[in-house]
Amino acid sequence: MMNDISLCELTPDEFDPLVLGDDGLVVVYFRSSASPPCQSLDTVLNSTRRKLGSEVNFWLVNVDQNPSPATRFSVDTTPTLLIFNNGRVEERIVGVSPETDLIQKIKKWIIGKCSDGPIKPEGTGPVTNITSWISSGSPLSQ
Repeated sequence: MMNDISLCELTPDEFDPLVLGDDGLVVVYFRSSASPPCQSLDTVLNSTRRKLGSEVNFWLVNVDQNPSPATRFSVDTTPTLLIFNNGRVEERIVGVSPETDLIQKIKKWIIGKCSDGPIKPEGTGPVTNITSWISSGSPLSQ
């Protein structure tokens, strides 16, 4: 069955070097041709890629033809998106998400690339973005 997704499909030999070997942000879309939810997510993901593609590498794994990465990363439902940062799985998104939610989830990792993860909301941990902290009314901005 033809799909409407414009992402490059990974072969089994390409997964490790192009996903785990990437020192940036990578979104891997685990898709099945027979899944109506995947067909719904295709349009959302195409648009998301156009908006964020210069900051994130997007790849497709067709689980019907290439099941080994899905097994390796315990993907048992499609659609599933895995967000990798520096070769590590940082977030798993299962099912269809609205484009705004998807962009927000990916952008938190783009913003947080300079730290060990996303910038934490105020009051949940150490300050990881001093500029935001100062401009948001910290004692140093007075």
